[in-house]
Amino acid sequence: MMQQIKINDPFGKANMVMQTQKIVTAALQDSNLPTQSMTTEKKPTIIVLGNEKGGTGKSTLCLHLAVALSHQHHKVAVLDLDERQGSTTHFLEFRKLWNNNAYHLNLPLPTIIRPDDGVPPPPENDNLKKNSTNYRIIHNIGTIKASIKDDVDYVIIDTPGSYTNRTLSALVLCDILITPANDSLMDLDVIGHIDPKYQIMTKPSNFAESVFFARKFRAALMRTRDSFKWYVLRNRLAHISNTNEKNIAKMINGLSRRLGFQIIDGITERVIFKELFSHGLTVFDLQNIPENIISEKKLIKPQQRSNNQSAQEEILNLCHHIGLIS
Repeated sequence: MMQQIKINDPFGKANMVMQTQKIVTAALQDSNLPTQSMTTEKKPTIIVLGNEKGGTGKSTLCLHLAVALSHQHHKVAVLDLDERQGSTTHFLEFRKLWNNNAYHLNLPLPTIIRPDDGVPPPPENDNLKKNSTNYRIIHNIGTIKASIKDDVDYVIIDTPGSYTNRTLSALVLCDILITPANDSLMDLDVIGHIDPKYQIMTKPSNFAESVFFARKFRAALMRTRDSFKWYVLRNRLAHISNTNEKNIAKMINGLSRRLGFQIIDGITERVIFKELFSHGLTVFDLQNIPENIISEKKLIKPQQRSNNQSAQEEILNLCHHIGLIS
């Protein structure tokens, strides 16, 4: 009798039982996905920026990682799953203008990819009911994988600040999950619910449950115990240490031990990130833009030069920490 894996549904539905190899193999065969273990394929490294709260800096971080790796001569593709907001897509469209208009700067441009909605859904059967969570995840995995080309080194996926089935499917496929979080109890509550008096976790959040679910689904799908690495990045840190920052550090360390993620410190709050966005630029681009164009477009104030260098170092330190660059 085939072994069954019981998975807790983080969204309030009844617990599901997956007959793993039977369901997954049948679905993969009809979804144009490989039936052999995906862990043996030569494939790009897939990085997901995920957090079910908006305003944590997912899109800004996604774009800076993509451009930083492009400047390191890697081929990078960006998948924007935040179809409603589309900030990442808009940024890359702004960026094209620098290469296409009179400036002709030839800035590195990550490739924009989109899920291939032409991929047929998996067949419905007794174990895989249409519109069930399993069914939709397997179909969305097919649409995402079909959009990824073998010639890229990295695929960076930006996700919306809310739960979607495509986000869950991206988690199943990813190699690295980065969850940016601001230094506030509101942001930490999206990772794990914290008792305000004792400052300890009372239970995992819905997002943490989604991560657990994705890891179990990945193990069934890829027939491996290898899982993706989960990092929580402390984002928008204050320039001066304060009591709140110390309390948050203590609480996030407790969450890390309970939930199994690694902590990355940290990206400082900087106005330059926001000011460059509307131009389709990052802190890695200014050194390649002639001074007369910087002055004409008012891209940066003279006093921000040192901030630009510090911001670059923080992003590169992040890349180094998670093993993207040596």
